[in-house]
Amino acid sequence: MGIPVLALPALSVEPITPLVTFAEPYDLIVFVSRAAVQYFPLDAVAGMIPTLMAAVGEQTAQAIRQRFGSETNIFYPHEGQRQDSEALWQVLTPSLASIRRVLIVRAEQGRNWLRDQFAAKGCQVDCLAVYARKPYVWSAEQVLSLTTALKSQMPLIWLFTSVESVDAVDNQLNCLGVQAGLAIQGLVVTHPKVLDRVRRLLATVDLDDLTDQKCRDVTPYQVVSSSDQEILQGLQKIFKYLKS
Repeated sequence: MGIPVLALPALSVEPITPLVTFAEPYDLIVFVSRAAVQYFPLDAVAGMIPTLMAAVGEQTAQAIRQRFGSETNIFYPHEGQRQDSEALWQVLTPSLASIRRVLIVRAEQGRNWLRDQFAAKGCQVDCLAVYARKPYVWSAEQVLSLTTALKSQMPLIWLFTSVESVDAVDNQLNCLGVQAGLAIQGLVVTHPKVLDRVRRLLATVDLDDLTDQKCRDVTPYQVVSSSDQEILQGLQKIFKYLKS
């Protein structure tokens, strides 16, 4: 099923130069995203890379293998599990007895829940910020494309992968004088926390709870994992429903 795509990024990811002083190696390095793997300062920790690494999802695990080698021992939630900190923690729990020093590689903020779980178990936890997420400013051409799409009969289905992306899009829509309820006819989100943030803007309903009859004044959504396949399937299901 072909779905027209309008590229309106919510956030830009920019590398930052971290101030790193590694006195001794860590037992575990946790990468929270592919960007964390990409911008990790490998030269600064040469010879101090631990045998254990962790990722919050399968795609991040793949990025780790590409950078550190296919034989790298990685903890991560597998297919069928949620791709988030909570799921990763369940995977890590049986091995915590051998983990005392942990490094979480992340953006300038975030993943505090995971940090707190390690600390509560008596681990020494350090966080290393290697990139910044900033609101992406849509170009005049992108704004024109959005305006054209709003005037068309084509449903606008938005993909949100973080709470920050919801806030960034909401701010840009407000600047354009466009109500979120009018611009967003369908939703695909990759975590319930993201859905909670969207619900501050508009009324939503799980697509699986809908009958064939259209419900007015509510926006159908799908919560999926962060895998490309599930995201695509979610978008296709929402698109098919709205076009029926």
